[in-house]
Amino acid sequence: MTRRRRHHLVGLAVLITWASIATGAVAANQTVNVGNNKTLSPNNGNAAINLGDTVTWRWVGQDTGHIIESAAGQAEAWDSDPGLTSSTVNHAIDDTFPHTFTHAGAFDYHCRIHPDKMFGIITVTDAGQPTAAFTMTPLAPTVGQRVDFDGMGSNDPDGIILAWDWDLDGDGTFETSGATPNRSYTTAGTVTVRLRVTDNSSKTNTATKALTLSPVSPPPAPAIPSPLTPPLGLAPVVARLTVTGAARQRAADTRGVAVQATCDLGCIVTATGSIALPGGKKIALTKSSKALAAGHPLKLILVVPKKSRAALQRLFKNRKTAMATIVLTTADGATSKKTIKLAR
Repeated sequence: MTRRRRHHLVGLAVLITWASIATGAVAANQTVNVGNNKTLSPNNGNAAINLGDTVTWRWVGQDTGHIIESAAGQAEAWDSDPGLTSSTVNHAIDDTFPHTFTHAGAFDYHCRIHPDKMFGIITVTDAGQPTAAFTMTPLAPTVGQRVDFDGMGSNDPDGIILAWDWDLDGDGTFETSGATPNRSYTTAGTVTVRLRVTDNSSKTNTATKALTLSPVSPPPAPAIPSPLTPPLGLAPVVARLTVTGAARQRAADTRGVAVQATCDLGCIVTATGSIALPGGKKIALTKSSKALAAGHPLKLILVVPKKSRAALQRLFKNRKTAMATIVLTTADGATSKKTIKLAR
């Protein structure tokens, strides 16, 4: 073997090893050796692959009188020698039989001639399935109170989420779309809320949660003045609002801009914002309102409208940057602003 050839093979082996460690995925197209003395190797003929990968059975001899077939009644079916028996099969050394798997699951197979000695399982994983996840705020609302739903926690391991569809009234129909919808309810009780997400490969996944709504409580008794209640004629106490977040955010999926807001008193905060593009153009972000508990930080995501995501994708593909400006305002008039650099 030449020196250049050795260096090429070593580099290729390092690259494959690194990719396997980085992705944590099972190996792609695999080979099972159909060997002498009625053996299958490696791993006794067992293999783990991803959906769409291929397993190739290779007759390595000296004994090559073996027929590979799947167990009956499975979603995947294969037969290396249809119609042949032990008296008619005649494989040569290095003969191969490939099968590409189009279903996820665990599939049994064996040698038709030696089923009690030569058998294995091919495990096929669908690594590209998206995962639906969402939050509801508040968790224990009352009748008539607005409930905010946030599906931005959904993810797709090999692409992006393209659609969020909601069943907010529990009737089994996905009647609402968008990543962060909201609604109020008129009746006390428990509603089964569902979120269905669809990725760029048209794969879907659904998450379900129970939302319990309580009846409206009677008005509370007059409160006893506290140190926070100002004397008559003095200005009321105004909540102090702070907003934090990374000065630079990665925007590979172009779906939204995230900040974290904190109020020293309980308050309702409204977040607005925009993204300034090179050349003076701006993208207005979807406004979001959230209820903040006193002293507890809350993550806010301002969604990029679908019609504007393509422009951002082109921008980041060309390795350019954009500046997002987020302004938070409370009902008392307290404001806080955050500027965030968006880059690929």
